[in-house]
Amino acid sequence: MKEFDINVDVKTESIGILNEAIENIMRDEGASEAKIISIDVAIDEIFSNIIFYSGLKEDDKALIRVTVEDDDEKKITLEFIDTGKPFNPLERPEPDVTKPAEEREIGGLGIFMVKKSMDHVSYRHEDGKNIFTIMKKI
Repeated sequence: MKEFDINVDVKTESIGILNEAIENIMRDEGASEAKIISIDVAIDEIFSNIIFYSGLKEDDKALIRVTVEDDDEKKITLEFIDTGKPFNPLERPEPDVTKPAEEREIGGLGIFMVKKSMDHVSYRHEDGKNIFTIMKKI
């Protein structure tokens, strides 16, 4: 098992920093470009939620703990950890994707895409911290 901790400021510029760092880890582990892109999309959505809904300021920090395991199959797990106000995006109702875009309510599509593209997604609030976890087999 390999574990990496990435501390970043809670601001939009940090999304690119996270994408680059995690892309490098995934490439080193032999992940396909398609799997890397799906993780990039998830990072963008999850970290955007932290930026916009946590109540944290730009100079506050968030921790992204990256774990790569290669037991029976290789997988990467990302834990997004912040000290903002509790916010569980998984509690939002799923968007009705059968409706045309102009008829859907705003919000929820990004997390819906994360849930559909990852092998595991969870949220918990523990010790004053939001912990949003995604896992993808690579």
